Amino acid sequence: MKIKNLLKNIVFNNIKWLAVAQFGGSLIPFILIPFLKEKFESEYFNSIFLLDSIGVFYFILCEYGINVTSSRDIAANKEDLDSVKKIINKSFSTKFILNIFFFSVFFIIIPNTTLLFNLNIPNPIIIFTIVIFKSMIDSFIPNWYFNGMEDLKFFVIFNLKLRFCSMFLNLFLLSQNLLSLELYFSVNLASSIIILIYSINRIYQSNLFLKPNLSNNYLKENISYFGIRFFSSLYMSFVPILVSYVVSINVSTFYSSIDKVIRLVNKFISPISDGFYPRLSSLKGTNDISFYKYKKYAFFSLFGLGIIFSIGLILFFPLIDRFFLANYIGDDKIYSFFLYALLPILLSVSTYVTHLILNLSRKGFLLFISILLGSLTFVLSMLFLAQEYGLLGVCLSVLFAECSIIISSYILSKKKLN
Repeated sequence: MKIKNLLKNIVFNNIKWLAVAQFGGSLIPFILIPFLKEKFESEYFNSIFLLDSIGVFYFILCEYGINVTSSRDIAANKEDLDSVKKIINKSFSTKFILNIFFFSVFFIIIPNTTLLFNLNIPNPIIIFTIVIFKSMIDSFIPNWYFNGMEDLKFFVIFNLKLRFCSMFLNLFLLSQNLLSLELYFSVNLASSIIILIYSINRIYQSNLFLKPNLSNNYLKENISYFGIRFFSSLYMSFVPILVSYVVSINVSTFYSSIDKVIRLVNKFISPISDGFYPRLSSLKGTNDISFYKYKKYAFFSLFGLGIIFSIGLILFFPLIDRFFLANYIGDDKIYSFFLYALLPILLSVSTYVTHLILNLSRKGFLLFISILLGSLTFVLSMLFLAQEYGLLGVCLSVLFAECSIIISSYILSKKKLN
């Protein structure tokens, strides 16, 4: 009976479909990349990753943290149709303005640099335009609406169907020797357009009509979340460079490799927090005992998953070493890896604390401060420990940084947590 009740639970279903979306999205590159690598020359293959990175950066700028706040606000007001309409209208209108601005900026700056022409690919401007246009469409896809309404099933299924169809179409074109870079990116663009049309149609069917409604307050409120995403992107790009400068390129290679593993692990931790996120938002301030019950469930679910992943990393070390860490040469590999294996536990706790900040205080600035303090802790720890202890020093710096985020987030939100 308890299992049946669990399967029917809205939060459980939210987590389940978020996990399916993460797993499906992570699976597609693993299937597609080997075929692309075989088809395209190394220069073209590297260009795909660089162009994808530019697209992701554009998406981060235009997403602007609206996915976080809109999901929270819809969850808190989903019984009030007029409020939901206003949130949807403000979200789309704000993203429209942001896209016009950043689209103009990207096409003024990037084509006038040597970046595109150094890629040595045919029609770089056309391919760049397709990539940016796809990121623009992706930024409009209202996954935040379905998450906030706790109705992810049909959206996730349709999304994955389209993504897998585009993957199989690319594989078919590859097998027929018809695939070019322009066609590869165009197929992905087409799937994003269909997903956006489907999503907007679902919103229309719910009698939530869209009309422009730009709110300056929305821009002000989301600037902290924008700062978090922008700063985090720069931080992740900067860390490997810092490691190679302070220690060595060999250690930087290890860091970059293990970071990929941890990011993959984090993809499966985030559905837990994102699944509880709307429910905690909708119950906040109601004095409902369910709020404290779900808060407790969120902590133990995240913490338990963190422990499972940490144990899994240790048990599968030989496999991870073979596929991810083979390029690193050093006697401290095993000890360093075991230190890194503690990171999922810390990530699960920091995810819990930071999501409570977002849910309870509604002040993204506090989260930005805690991430900034974590980054400073990492840099200072690196300067003192890395040169002395090498790779072990880098590992300790990463753990200290995560602990700093947890402690600072807890202190900044202590009144809200009690």
